[in-house]
Amino acid sequence: MSSNYIEIDFRAFDHTISEDLMIRYGSPYFDRKTAGQVLAQDLLQKAVRTHSEFFQFDRAQVACANEAFPETAVADALADLEIWDSWSSGLRIFPYPGKFSRLGLTRQESKTASNTATGVIGEIFAGLFGQAGISPEVLVRNVLHWPDFIYNYTGKDQIYPFVEAKAFTNASLGEEIEKRVRDNLLYEFLENCVSQLNSDPFLEIWGSFTGIVRISPGFMLTQTMIRVMPDPKKRDSAKKRLLPEALVFGLADRAIATAAVNLEKDFNPDDKELQVVQSPKRRELDRKLYLLSRKSLEAILAESTVHVAVQASSQDLDDCIKKRIQELDYSEIRGATAFFDIKTKTPEMTFSHARRTGSETIYAASMDLATDGALRRGWKPDWGNVNQPVGKIGENPVWLCGGNLYAQTSNDLQGKRAPIPNRKFK
Repeated sequence: MSSNYIEIDFRAFDHTISEDLMIRYGSPYFDRKTAGQVLAQDLLQKAVRTHSEFFQFDRAQVACANEAFPETAVADALADLEIWDSWSSGLRIFPYPGKFSRLGLTRQESKTASNTATGVIGEIFAGLFGQAGISPEVLVRNVLHWPDFIYNYTGKDQIYPFVEAKAFTNASLGEEIEKRVRDNLLYEFLENCVSQLNSDPFLEIWGSFTGIVRISPGFMLTQTMIRVMPDPKKRDSAKKRLLPEALVFGLADRAIATAAVNLEKDFNPDDKELQVVQSPKRRELDRKLYLLSRKSLEAILAESTVHVAVQASSQDLDDCIKKRIQELDYSEIRGATAFFDIKTKTPEMTFSHARRTGSETIYAASMDLATDGALRRGWKPDWGNVNQPVGKIGENPVWLCGGNLYAQTSNDLQGKRAPIPNRKFK
């Protein structure tokens, strides 16, 4: 098979944790390993497999998704793993120039795979599978906090999905969860599920586990999605619905980051007076940023205005925005504005240069509100869409990743109009 494709053996599972187990093993009386083992045993006995499928991913889609989903900046995680594989296989056992002994008197110790590259692979596929089968909209992409992704709800029950991504090497193929997911990762995931669901049962928590089975010849991965839900009795007994704290902080940070872009022309990031919280100039800038952040938040939650949890958490969101602004270092905003250049300085639905990748270029286009809204309204969960482009520009497939459109090509797409995304496109 061509190295331009990645093979993925996919399985999805559903599991409901009983109220008794949530009460008993949510207690700190049990050490985390013991709790994890018991919870894992319950899952292995009762989890229901909901989907099985074999996928082939275009490597260009993974390169484009690398621009959208990982929290760590890695230019090409697949290439990093291929380099590691060539070292570990002995193909590069003595890379120095000149003559050397053939007697094996000197050798290099085996190298370990990059945890960063492996983690990025896991986040990429969590993002791709999440937007295909969980929700079309990522509300929050946490950095250095649990969970990795918080998606918008899609059903009338208004249940927010949390998604945590894990990845590992030396994986094996198999039907059962115990063969597809490492014990320690499963234990940790389930412990976190119980802790979070005891705090807020109006959630569903997904574990996205990406196992790297083979790197050469050609990538072979396993992708296991496990949805964990609380016993319905846990939700029925809850007296009040609030937004989860992780979502409150994530929404506040997203609203401020979006609003800050509009302030670029209003201040000098090197102005030392802005570092004095009580200075008149700082107070005035904080006030402007607060008002813009509130507008940004309203736009993000435009379709959630009647949500009981949003209404109940309105003051919490407002307080969090104010606190985050007080702690803000305005000198860092110029770094943030570069990240939003494509969204703010390029017309919507127009491709702009994002990054070079070898002999090709990745182009990105932000969607306009009408296109984005139509895509979300027409969205239906379908794992089978995960590796499908949403259109073409010339002969180049266009990929949807995290709310933006991407294409990787050697052709010049700068300023070209992006196609209207179509989930039925094949």
